[in-house]
Amino acid sequence: MMEQHWHIVGLGWLGSAIAKELFVRKMRVSGTCRSKEKAMALQADMPSLEVTLWNSVTESAPHIPPGVTHLVLAIPPSGRDSAQYAAVVMGVVSQLLIASPEAKFIFTSSTSVYPEAPGLYDEGGVVQGTGSEVVQAAEYALRSSWTKHWIIRLSGLAGYGRVPGRYFAGKPVEGNKLVNLIHRDDIVSFIMQFAAFDNALGIVNLTCPKAVTRTALYTLNAQQYGFEMPVFIDSEQEERRIISSRFDLFASFTFKYDSPLDFPVQ
Repeated sequence: MMEQHWHIVGLGWLGSAIAKELFVRKMRVSGTCRSKEKAMALQADMPSLEVTLWNSVTESAPHIPPGVTHLVLAIPPSGRDSAQYAAVVMGVVSQLLIASPEAKFIFTSSTSVYPEAPGLYDEGGVVQGTGSEVVQAAEYALRSSWTKHWIIRLSGLAGYGRVPGRYFAGKPVEGNKLVNLIHRDDIVSFIMQFAAFDNALGIVNLTCPKAVTRTALYTLNAQQYGFEMPVFIDSEQEERRIISSRFDLFASFTFKYDSPLDFPVQ
């Protein structure tokens, strides 16, 4: 079996956690970040990590070493428009095609591709013209250019400094709406468990099995972290936007956190 070599484009909040798990498992891992200071800090924690500096805003394409078996693109839109975010994807594709044309391309996308309107959304839904056009453009660029791709649509990110209720401290918010979230620990575990599977291709949604109301979660967050309670406004009719998955990968995956109410204080 070929030795796995993972390359993480974007060693940020999520990418560095994936890299750390790979390092712990003694796999070869390389990646990109934007500053020398960040690179030094990462290598102090993971001495064997190979880091290349790359600024996705000012530079068109990152360096990708040869022999990569798995590439993870973990760079969020961060204010880019559709063309700019798609260009990030295509820049990575252009270099991966030269360095490692047989690699699996894993893109950490977002469930923001789905409409905000109430409904049940899974991977079979048509998202064109609704939801985030920026993320849709990036997904389309990848699907059109790289056959061996795995697009993981992540719901709201949580854990390790990301506390959903904090953003609404003291602000009015519709309390009846559901919150679809995923903890970083479960993202990393999911990728580690299934990335090597041949059928782990295409698109999959990843979210906690249980969605909770904003009122329940943000009240708990305020109590846990000591910030001001949001001002909850209940709509006349309960709004239910539910993210689910129609694939059977979840049958063999055990979530560390079934519900956002289980997330620890971090």
